[in-house]
Amino acid sequence: MGAIQPFTSPRLLHTREDAAGILSISVRSLDYHIARQRLRVKHHGAKVLTDHSELARFAREEHRDAVAAPIRKKDQSGTI
Repeated sequence: MGAIQPFTSPRLLHTREDAAGILSISVRSLDYHIARQRLRVKHHGAKVLTDHSELARFAREEHRDAVAAPIRKKDQSGTI
């Protein structure tokens, strides 16, 4: 008989860096989605944490829009 494996569950909350790695996106892209309220987070003191189920929900959705704001072109006078 093999050894009994202890029950291990996924972490419930992830830091921004871990969440970005799980989603295979940059931390900057993750911050953009958080700012646009496409990804819900929890604040624990200075830490920004994302629930594991929230990452799974986000991963199932399609995200076809641009991650960064579009660059505005200058007009003829040189102003934006």
